[in-house]
Amino acid sequence: YSSFTLKELGDAELVVIASVQAEAYSVELKELQRKEVRSPDAKDELRQRNSPLLSLNPFLDSVGILRCGGRLQNAHDLSYDEKFPILLPVSSPSVVDLIRQRHEDLLHAGVDQVLADLRRRFWIPKCRPVIKRVVHRCLHCQEMVKQPMAQKMASLPAPRVTKSAPFAHTGVDAFGPFRVKVAGRAFHKVWVCLFTCMTV
Repeated sequence: YSSFTLKELGDAELVVIASVQAEAYSVELKELQRKEVRSPDAKDELRQRNSPLLSLNPFLDSVGILRCGGRLQNAHDLSYDEKFPILLPVSSPSVVDLIRQRHEDLLHAGVDQVLADLRRRFWIPKCRPVIKRVVHRCLHCQEMVKQPMAQKMASLPAPRVTKSAPFAHTGVDAFGPFRVKVAGRAFHKVWVCLFTCMTV
């Protein structure tokens, strides 16, 4: 039995993130590597007009991970991940797995809480519909939230809706025994037989 250290888990996570980014943002990564854009306020920047990342001011950090540049560089109370979140594509299955993991780690939290938690480290464009789909497909959440099935009532039998003489059609119900004092202190067993007219 071998256990992983915290550093090994972190390194493995960075490898997965880099792989997902290389698959989704290969063109942007090549341009940023060629121009050596290593900070959000670098002299050069992404120039592709058809890129969905253009408005996010992307840059590469010290280990080559694509991050979202912003205006929070001087916010000393925030961590580096909060100031410059990691860019991830919403279409990747690994990102869907990440959303599902955060949903479960937060004890099956709702859409807004999962989104807020993810944004503390990642920036996933247009991810709210995906988070909503993951939360709504969670079996545990369905068991806790969904209403039980309601049984549809059957049609009434013909004797209940047809004119007839009283007690022409009768329903019978029997139940018991009950312990009843008939006379004195002794208990006797008593059964009840109930006759109900189906029409009247």
